[in-house]
Amino acid sequence: MQQSEVFTIRNNFLKTDNIKSKKLLGVTEERKPMVSIVIPTYNRVNTLKNAVTTALKQEDFFDYEIVVVDNDNSENNDVLQFLEGIKSDRISYYKNEENI
Repeated sequence: MQQSEVFTIRNNFLKTDNIKSKKLLGVTEERKPMVSIVIPTYNRVNTLKNAVTTALKQEDFFDYEIVVVDNDNSENNDVLQFLEGIKSDRISYYKNEENI
């Protein structure tokens, strides 16, 4: 078997090029943190609560944002309600129109 048969180049991002995300909560565009903590989620608000709470407890580094990307395209707003309740200017929330 030749190396070219084992390693093929695929761009898996082409599958998601046309999927739109709505920004429902977010960091202002003027603020450009040095580090982004990106947390994808799908129907796991309790796990998300733990991840976001832990990320907000950073003590050694202060120039960061938390970006939550929700793949649950249903009408469920549990994630948005949780994030709005935190009232942190570090959090951005995107909800995808389709589960990717």
